[in-house]
Amino acid sequence: MLWLDRLYFASFLTVLLLIPPLLWRAYKEKSQYTGLFALAWSAPLATSLLRSLHGIGLIPYSFWLDNSSVLAMGAEALLSSLVISARIKILSRERDAARAEEVAARKLAHSDPLTGLLNRRALLETALERGGTVALILIDLDHFKSVNDTHGHQAGDDVLRAVGGTLSGWARDNHLVARIGGEEFAILIPTRNLPRGAVDRLLDAIRTTPQPTSHPVSASIGVAHGPLRNDEDWKHLYRQADLALYRAKSDGRDRACFTTLLSQVA
Repeated sequence: MLWLDRLYFASFLTVLLLIPPLLWRAYKEKSQYTGLFALAWSAPLATSLLRSLHGIGLIPYSFWLDNSSVLAMGAEALLSSLVISARIKILSRERDAARAEEVAARKLAHSDPLTGLLNRRALLETALERGGTVALILIDLDHFKSVNDTHGHQAGDDVLRAVGGTLSGWARDNHLVARIGGEEFAILIPTRNLPRGAVDRLLDAIRTTPQPTSHPVSASIGVAHGPLRNDEDWKHLYRQADLALYRAKSDGRDRACFTTLLSQVA
């Protein structure tokens, strides 16, 4: 019976010997829970080790060894509480990181990567959510191709970024500023009447934008006012602003033309 008893405790030691390689493997695989596992189970595992060593006659009996199960249970309860708190903190960090990634992905999907402005899709979605009567300003840089041909596409990108910053600085908080393709920008303003003086100041701001090259930069602008309630309103509003832009270019560029659609307001 003595040898059977020692064999029984030796089997416990055999199981305990599996723990170090398991912890090492978890460490090598960079598991973030290795430390938490080791901490939570340290007390009962240490108790099992000591009782097994006593069972095979390697350490003597003591009062602490006899009451080690109770002590281990108390320590395990305390350590488990700490581990649970740590696990909740990790989950909170993972949740915050996931939210940050989601926000970043959403921003990337709705912004122009070159200028940081809204893209065409985001402009339309946000505009339709707001609704109401608006002014759509289409801005097309004059002779932009010559900038790329003379100074290279990197200089052209720098010009677009500079103009995008100028448009953002001119716009107010309730304005939507977007790059909708190539050298074309758009600003959507919730208003029934956009003063011509405001557009003239916008033209001046574009002319005086600090540029990375000596090439002068100006813009032609088309402005349309009208209701924006659905996709059809948007298409009509955009078409009218585009016609006004085309007229500004035909009249000599570096100017603005207006079209009003307020008669369509219900």
